[in-house]
Amino acid sequence: MEYPAHEDYAHFDQRLLALALAFRLKVDSGNSSIDFVGQLEGQFSEQEECISQCAKLGLAALDVSVEIQNKYRIPPFELERNVWDFKRALKDEHGKQTKRTEEKENYPY
Repeated sequence: MEYPAHEDYAHFDQRLLALALAFRLKVDSGNSSIDFVGQLEGQFSEQEECISQCAKLGLAALDVSVEIQNKYRIPPFELERNVWDFKRALKDEHGKQTKRTEEKENYPY
């Protein structure tokens, strides 16, 4: 995947640009975490880690997109308004995964 040419984003807010471009590294890190858990603990734990990473990264992407929408006054997508409350779904899933992680840490067996 190529990054855009300088002239493509020269007028974009630099802090938001850094957040957007750095997100790719967060995804790479999440994928590495999923692979590591799979090798260390097996397929079931790998699936749980995948769900956890997807929820966490989905919320992070949502935060970046909301900041960009607010800065540039971009209206919400139709999906957000009428079809599916994906923000709530991501927050709910992230909460479930956080609870599971805490339970595993308190009761490892």
